[in-house]
Amino acid sequence: MFKRFLLKKNEKEVIDKLESQIGIQFKIVENTYCDSRQEIGIEAGHVVSLSLYDSDIDFIPESVGSLTYLRSLNLSENRLIDIPNSLKNLMVLKELNLSYNKLRDLPEVLGELKQIEILKLTGNNLEFLDVNSRLTLLKILDLSHNKIKNIDNSFALLSSLLYLDLTYNKLAELPVTIGEFQRLRILCLNNNKLNSLPYSFGNLKALIYLNLNNNFLEILPESFGELSRLNELYLSNNLLIKLPESFGNLSKLKEVELNNNQISNLPESIRTLKVIQSLMLNGNRLKSLPESLKNSESLWYLYLDDNLFEKFPEIKIGKPDFYTLSLRNNLIKDIPESIGEMLHLEVLDLTNNKIKKLPSSLFKPEILSNLYLDNNDIEEFPEYLEKPCGAYLLSMSHNKLSYLPKTIGEIQLCALNLENNELFSLPGIISEIEGLEVLNVRNNNLVDLPESLLVGTLDLKKLLIKGNPINTSTNTHVKNILQGLKEQDVEIDLKNGNY
Repeated sequence: MFKRFLLKKNEKEVIDKLESQIGIQFKIVENTYCDSRQEIGIEAGHVVSLSLYDSDIDFIPESVGSLTYLRSLNLSENRLIDIPNSLKNLMVLKELNLSYNKLRDLPEVLGELKQIEILKLTGNNLEFLDVNSRLTLLKILDLSHNKIKNIDNSFALLSSLLYLDLTYNKLAELPVTIGEFQRLRILCLNNNKLNSLPYSFGNLKALIYLNLNNNFLEILPESFGELSRLNELYLSNNLLIKLPESFGNLSKLKEVELNNNQISNLPESIRTLKVIQSLMLNGNRLKSLPESLKNSESLWYLYLDDNLFEKFPEIKIGKPDFYTLSLRNNLIKDIPESIGEMLHLEVLDLTNNKIKKLPSSLFKPEILSNLYLDNNDIEEFPEYLEKPCGAYLLSMSHNKLSYLPKTIGEIQLCALNLENNELFSLPGIISEIEGLEVLNVRNNNLVDLPESLLVGTLDLKKLLIKGNPINTSTNTHVKNILQGLKEQDVEIDLKNGNY
């Protein structure tokens, strides 16, 4: 409260008037930027930051323009349709937040705020973008969640812009002058209606992050490869049929998302992506990978779900050394023995393929954590395992397993999912699976359970056996096992409820 009395008289009168308007006393903070409700920051007797965030107001009094030391003004989450011309007096204002109001046009007074560096206008009703070119110091501009259909060519005169967010608008095209943002580093254009990019787009050579998800892009200009500093690229949910050969020039790419397009082939130039770590190509029409990608030494995460692979990709042993390889919903019939050479493999997902047989090397990778083999045609578990280590989770539901060999006891598992198979019995050695806490054998043909479940060394916490023809009223052996497990605090489900 002491600082309030140090305010210059005219500024104190403005604050008092605002407090009377909103019915709340401002909280005084040390920060020069206020992002919470009803706050002011004070320095040397002057108001340097003011927040009227979520104050349920529909106008700003002209007197706010007399707070000429303001560097940050937060007017977001209100009902403003305009701002007073007196704000042109805020000659040192660097940050203005007008997000989530009811602005239909950009206030003309914005052009007078020549020192502004950060302007946030997300969540308004703007339809046309004509930002005053005098805002030559503007670095961050957020126009997301509006209704913008067109961008004026003069927009490109914002020569200092580093960050531009136009997500969730109605843009069908970009002006040719978009390429004049020579300093722009982050560009967000996702969730618009773009069907093409101008050739000048390749002039955005400072870009490190580009998001074009959820548009209608059918092709990328050859100049796209000139975005040589790009680290992250998001192009999911478009209509792309192919990538330009120049794509390989994006030599600094680390993360690429191209999910849900119509790509059937990748360019061989992709070999030059020497530092790429994550590549997502789910939901395309790929049948194979280019030779150059198979030899990548940097790729750690590769997602190829919902494609047309009939063969497991022939990836050179040890290159790449994947952490995650996902091939859900393809047409793969076999897993090669070379899978065991991917020593850093943590997650392998082959759900919903046509696999019938598992290789003996499947559990060889030492840090394998999650192995998904659900919805395949697997009829048997390997009778021999090469240097088995195990996994955190092995999920093999909806297959055709009718029995489990002794090798099942050689692996380490925390959770084993065998739901919806054709098992008639469980081997006693199942109790030797080191670390097993969850065993799911729902919807099989089990009529009995092995004694070892009760007397073995399992860390069992949950046994899921619902949907089997187990009858505890006639099978006292099973009843005693289940009773014993229950006394050991094992959660059991049987028939329509817990045992």
